[in-house]
Amino acid sequence: MNNSDLSEANLTGASWEEVDLTQVNLRQTNLTDATIEDANLAEAEFDRTIMPDGTIRNSQ
Repeated sequence: MNNSDLSEANLTGASWEEVDLTQVNLRQTNLTDATIEDANLAEAEFDRTIMPDGTIRNSQ
């Protein structure tokens, strides 16, 4: 998923494990209750991302 544009997407409850999110655009994305674990987040953009009760674990 690297270099993807997910801006303004509704990803409520998403569960991502061991995914490459390098340079992904998550601006204004809804990640409520989402889990991102063991992911590569190098240069990912999180500007105004909504993430109440979301979790990021063991990610770089």
